Amino acid sequence: GMQNFNVSVEDEGDHVVFLHKVEPGPAPGSYGIHVAKMAGLPASIISRAEELLEKLESSGGKLSGKAKQLQLF
Repeated sequence: GMQNFNVSVEDEGDHVVFLHKVEPGPAPGSYGIHVAKMAGLPASIISRAEELLEKLESSGGKLSGKAKQLQLF
């Protein structure tokens, strides 16, 4: 009996507002970088995450070389 839910958001590009409303179904996108900014992570980490996201999106979700070997933790 598992179900997928998400927290609804208002996405205004660089500004995301989490509405505290839980809805059934998958999220319309990934908001990890926005959450990292809200949590106060250093700008260098945010910048690197944005670079990797851009590479992922432009390559259809596949990383190569050094980026492929990165460990998150």
